[in-house]
Amino acid sequence: LRAMDAVNGVINGVAEMLRVPARSSHTAKLEHILALIVVAKGAHTLYKLGPRGAYEGAVSAIMSGIKSVPGLAGVVEGEKAKIIAEIEDFVLGHNDDAEPHRTLPAEGLSKDGVIARLEELRGKEKKFLELKAGGGIYHKEGDDLWALQNRATALYNCSNALYPGVFTGVRKFEAEVVRMLVNMLGGDDTACGTLTSGGTESVLLAVYAYRGLARKLGISAPEIVAGTSAHAALDKAGQYFGVKIVHVGLDENCRMDTKLVEAACTRNTVAIYTSAPTFPHGTIDDVPAICAIAKRKGVPGVHVDNCLGGFITSMMAREGLLPNKFDFGVEGVTSISVDVHKYGLSPKGVSSVLYRDPELRSMQYCAVTDWSGGLYCTPTMQGSRSGAVMAGAWATLMYMGESGYRSFARKCHAVHQRIKREIAEVEGLRILGAADACIVAFTSDTFNIYKFADALSERGWEVPRLQRPPAVHICVSETTEMIVDDYLRDVRECAAICRDDPGKVGEGMAGIYGMAGSMPDRGMVADILRSYMDVLYKVPDAPSAAGGAGGD
Repeated sequence: LRAMDAVNGVINGVAEMLRVPARSSHTAKLEHILALIVVAKGAHTLYKLGPRGAYEGAVSAIMSGIKSVPGLAGVVEGEKAKIIAEIEDFVLGHNDDAEPHRTLPAEGLSKDGVIARLEELRGKEKKFLELKAGGGIYHKEGDDLWALQNRATALYNCSNALYPGVFTGVRKFEAEVVRMLVNMLGGDDTACGTLTSGGTESVLLAVYAYRGLARKLGISAPEIVAGTSAHAALDKAGQYFGVKIVHVGLDENCRMDTKLVEAACTRNTVAIYTSAPTFPHGTIDDVPAICAIAKRKGVPGVHVDNCLGGFITSMMAREGLLPNKFDFGVEGVTSISVDVHKYGLSPKGVSSVLYRDPELRSMQYCAVTDWSGGLYCTPTMQGSRSGAVMAGAWATLMYMGESGYRSFARKCHAVHQRIKREIAEVEGLRILGAADACIVAFTSDTFNIYKFADALSERGWEVPRLQRPPAVHICVSETTEMIVDDYLRDVRECAAICRDDPGKVGEGMAGIYGMAGSMPDRGMVADILRSYMDVLYKVPDAPSAAGGAGGD
């Protein structure tokens, strides 16, 4: 608002310039009018960007200028190289892989030899084996469900959903899993969907479908309004498909601020993107209120990202543990993305995108009619799709049943509530937002939360770090109940250490995250992230006999 007041002041000043004496030349009047147009367009741009966007745009322009100066460009690149070196050391610095492979083995290994190598590598994944890695892991190994999934996926290991006439069982699995999901989420007989490879593909397809809807409605520059806590897959979809993502701020409960949502909707808005819950904070957006806004503003779509909360939020609602409304039972919800491989407990690689209207689903299809290879049409971004994971998903849903998922939801909810309650009681820690389901996010107003995260990491925990504001979170899953006592003990002890020594952070991820979070040039941060991707694809040298990195 202060930024807009300043802009309005400039506009008023230019408007005063138009009150020129009658003796002024027509040329002078024209110059004044042109100046007003330029400032008005600039004000409109600032308004569209918002204060943060305008600030970051200005910083980006300044940094671009600095990088063009030969001497200063080297300094900037040098600092970036230091950060990348720290990241590489974090990822590869403790390499103990004695057998890196850069070429195919001259002779294939025996089956037993390959299995021995696999078991050796799995044995080094201590955080997973010790149940200290919560991110992306939702059920344990070694039980009856795990054995069932292994058998189901083995039976369909060679299958391909691209050929439904050959693999009729795979077609049945996908159709039935989609229908079960639609019914679980309150859809009627016309609601529909497809399976996908994961939540990101589900979001990509939803955005692609809304872009198709926008074109049908004559919207040439489509926009989707979303909270700053919306999953980054939405930004990815925007980059892929040329859809502008308009981010709005959150309220005190870390939900999308509905007033800001309404203000952000324009004639170009094709959808509003909500979360149930958000990945950073575990809060469920006010979906009914946002659907009402969409109706008032003439926005054709409301998407619900239920990828994280799928199954567990629906079962919590049926158990009376979740008052929030978020599914097709809410008038105005037009699409939902929901993962099966999280709280649905299926093997990895199964999500879904569901639609209230089959016409919207058809906009995600790709049909090619003139290819020399024949007629071609696919429902998702993939061509070939593994039938093995679909078989595993179908087997999981049949095995668990509604009663199994309800029981699972009750257990996870009890652990979630305990963590939320006990962390709130730790001196120096503060829960972020409402933490409605799945996630408990917390920060500190007393010490650097990234320093706390590093302290927790040193005790073997995988600690997801958040930003804007700096925070950490824990995702509650089937295995959390088994380690919750150890986790809460370490949280209390690490908080006490940080309270006693709240000083500056040193190296490690605390330093990297702190630097990235405070770096004004987000373009440089993006460059660093891309370099991190490059590091993941490096094959390091085998360690030398002396313990260092050796050459080939």
